[in-house]
Formats: sequence, C-alpha cells, structure tokens
Amino acid sequence: MDPLTDPEAIKAAYDALSDDVKQGLDWKLVKQNKSWAVERAAIKAHLNSHGSLSLKDARDLQLVPNNTPSRVFVGCIINPLNKEGYTIKEQLGALPRKAILYHTPGNAVTVTTSVFDEPCNEAAILVVTKYINGFTGSIKVLKDIEASKQFPFMKVNTKRKKFNKLIINNLPRGCDGTERPFVYYNEVKR
Repeated sequence: MDPLTDPEAIKAAYDALSDDVKQGLDWKLVKQNKSWAVERAAIKAHLNSHGSLSLKDARDLQLVPNNTPSRVFVGCIINPLNKEGYTIKEQLGALPRKAILYHTPGNAVTVTTSVFDEPCNEAAILVVTKYINGFTGSIKVLKDIEASKQFPFMKVNTKRKKFNKLIINNLPRGCDGTERPFVYYNEVKR
C-alpha cells in the first residue's frame, strides 16, 4: 500500500514527530473509531442475569453512553453479539412508545390484551411491565391507564384506590408509590 494513504504508516509518521512539532501543527491526528467491547461485555452480563433489556435501561444503568442512538446500539452491540453466537431477540409491543425490548430466548414479555373488569394482580403486573419498568424518576401512569380500554373499572373510585394499592405491591425494587395516586418514583440503582 502507498505510504501516503496507509493509515498505519501515517500514524507511525505522526508518532515519530517531536512534541514541539506536533504542537506547531494546526491539526491533530485523532482516532475516531470507538471500540464497543466493554459495552458489549456489560450488556451480555446484564442479559445473562436479567434476561431482557431496553436501550433506555442500558442508558439508565450506564451500560452505554447516554447519547447512544438506537442504530448504533444495534449495529455496535446487538448485531456483533448475535454474530458471536449469543442469541438476542427483539420484541416490539412489550414496551410503551414503540421501544424495542432485547431479550435472550425464553425471556420475552407476555403482552396481554385482556380487558379487566375488576382490579386484580394480573392487571397490576401489566401496568408495571408496560408503563413503569424501564423508566426512572417520577412516573405518571393515570392518563395511560385511563386512555387504555383494558381497565373499565377505573371509572369507580373505590376500585381505582384498590388498583393503585395492587400496583404499589407489584412495583420493582427501587420504585415506590407517592402521595398522589398512580404516580410512582423509580430511583436509578448504580
């Protein structure tokens, strides 16, 4: 390869320059490609222990940089892990706002479209899975629950109170109810 276009030769020539000469240049030689090996290992470890993960979870847990876009996450982490033989599947419809849930085989989230006439544990688990898991800070779910046609009992005040208690009983660790009904707070565990 021509030494003027070979990246390794250019890097070697730049490294051979003295520090005074490098400082006198009005440009710097900077490596722009980022290795995602550390992030891939962290995502793989998380999937091994938890079974599933969304991009938002990965950002919140600081497994990937906060500004990582979806296409980079898939192209630099998910696809290379799949090529290595580690199977990761994508599931749409399990998370709100059309987010993708990445999971190992057997760890897909069951999405129900049942209509619940009474507050029950299954309905509370659905709300926690669909509207609370994967989010941090103050989480308000009342508008989403009322907009959904799955919970017609929300029109009765006593049933609303019972349902809020059931949701609180099914919240993940680090997430608590607040003084306001259907408003929860999820801490970020680091």
